[in-house]
Amino acid sequence: MPDIPTTAAANMVKAVDRITEAFGVWMVQNYNLDAATAAQTVEFINQLPLEAMITDTFGFNNDLAALEASQIQILQNFEAVAPITPGTVQALINVNQATFMQYVPHMASTLKSEMVKATLAGVPRNKLVNHLKEAAGKSLSRGQIKTLVETAMKTFSRSVNAVMTEDMPEDTLFQYIGVSDGKTRPICLAMLAAGAMTREEIDERFPGAFLDGGGFNCRHRFAVKTELSDKFSDQSDATARLAAQGINPAEVPTFQQTAGA
Repeated sequence: MPDIPTTAAANMVKAVDRITEAFGVWMVQNYNLDAATAAQTVEFINQLPLEAMITDTFGFNNDLAALEASQIQILQNFEAVAPITPGTVQALINVNQATFMQYVPHMASTLKSEMVKATLAGVPRNKLVNHLKEAAGKSLSRGQIKTLVETAMKTFSRSVNAVMTEDMPEDTLFQYIGVSDGKTRPICLAMLAAGAMTREEIDERFPGAFLDGGGFNCRHRFAVKTELSDKFSDQSDATARLAAQGINPAEVPTFQQTAGA
């Protein structure tokens, strides 16, 4: 069963597809493409307040609300190790929402650009929507969209964890939790294999990983070591996978230089 970040990312991809189609349909229904010259159409496209149309007319504000709800759902499934104030939670959510909003100008500029290209290429009105969906689909990379959302959602989870644990004793032990499989990047295998560590040891051995995990699209995070966290961290399997790849955990590159999950 897909986890919350994966589901949210898939829904974001659907939202971008919906907005792309909606823009094409709007152009066909609200602008006389047959009577206008190419130059007139290009000028019309240029002056459209497309960012506002994406958020309001085409419903991206609702998609943002769904993303916020997904983050709250993550919290509901989160192991509570210490109190966290509603204000702090909302601040962390707002940071993520701002990240998602930054995608709106990219969508707007891409859709305008592809619509102009279609106009200059003389794409017939009855083929415009499908043409726009195909052309924009190549520029608005689905993989990039999924990575954007999944990374932001999982960073949110790690941020909540960091706030909850910041006042814990210095000797509190944490362990890296998450799957160990064929997609797991070497740095994540190294952190899974490392076993329980204090926050100071984590920061020394794996700088930045407490908040960023293994990098973009990482499926892991550090959690306070408990009987429950033990069930989500297979230290022996991670060690075996590193050995099978001929990798010395001490020589694994930092997370900024790796790719994987």
